[in-house]
Amino acid sequence: MNAPNRRPAFVCDEADDSGFIQPCPFSPGYRIAVAAAWRSLLVYECYRLILAGILLWLFYARLNHQVLGTVDARLFQATTAGYLLLVLLNGVTLLRRCPGYALQAQIQIFIDIVAIGLLAHASGGPQSGLSILLTVAMAAGGLLVGGRCALVFAAIASSAVLGEQFFVQHLNNVFDGRGYTNVGLQGAAYFAIAVLAFVAAKRTEQSDALARQRGADLTNLQQLNGHIVQHLQSGIVVVDDQHHVVTANRAALHLLNLGATPASLDVVSPELLEKYRYWLTHPREDYTTLDRVSGNRIQVRFTRFAAASRDYAMIFLEDDALYNQRVQRSKLASLGRLTASIAHEIRNPLSAVNHA
Repeated sequence: MNAPNRRPAFVCDEADDSGFIQPCPFSPGYRIAVAAAWRSLLVYECYRLILAGILLWLFYARLNHQVLGTVDARLFQATTAGYLLLVLLNGVTLLRRCPGYALQAQIQIFIDIVAIGLLAHASGGPQSGLSILLTVAMAAGGLLVGGRCALVFAAIASSAVLGEQFFVQHLNNVFDGRGYTNVGLQGAAYFAIAVLAFVAAKRTEQSDALARQRGADLTNLQQLNGHIVQHLQSGIVVVDDQHHVVTANRAALHLLNLGATPASLDVVSPELLEKYRYWLTHPREDYTTLDRVSGNRIQVRFTRFAAASRDYAMIFLEDDALYNQRVQRSKLASLGRLTASIAHEIRNPLSAVNHA
């Protein structure tokens, strides 16, 4: 019996059928659009590349030698160089989009936490100020990965800062409660930033989903309207302010003896164009008739409507014979209702006489 197919962990395309990515394995309900996800990851990669270059340049230029690498210059140099190489390698995998987005984003955040922790240790611990760079990594974790993974990253960063503080004080054989207070506040800030970034990303994702749903509803509504217009018995021709025909349904093409939608109204009928121009100058006279080659007349009605920044005119066409038939049926229906009403009025007095 064949084993069921399993999705490999190392994949280059992890988007589902709807074009979304689930970056956090602990939060399957959180998804990011593919294009937006890779674009955000590219922006973060550019930030990491600039950060690594600036740190390496500051170290070798000795412009800030009192802070960077004061405790262990070799560790700072090796960490910065290794971080730059890893960032360049991440850039190659990012351009190839292999491995998948979730794995790349998680690896980049984890590398930043480890690298910044080592740089802070080489520069004197949390007091060096380099730990503040972890806030950017936490924000990136909330935006790029999101879900419970953002809290995991915040927990790792807080543990790294707390462990660094404990190691520094143990190495110096001193205890300073203020240092632990500062580290605790930093850890709380990491969690707060991660949660806020995740909430912001979640709201953005919900807004995008709502926009996509409204776009799909609008497309369906347009298709439904087009279907209804095409199957109307009355002919409809939509004309823009330049007398160009925007659309015409089947009934209009049949009444005007056209095989396809013409480009302009003068191609449809010079007589119709003349009546249309007359209506533009006399908008109250919106009813007219149009003679056909077969001898029948076409009832024509003009109306105007605005869409976006342009004005359009809608021309309703109806065969005179069909129009007269509908008028005749309407008259017969009215006559039938009148007859029934008269019969009812006559029946009431007769019923009273019979009872008497």
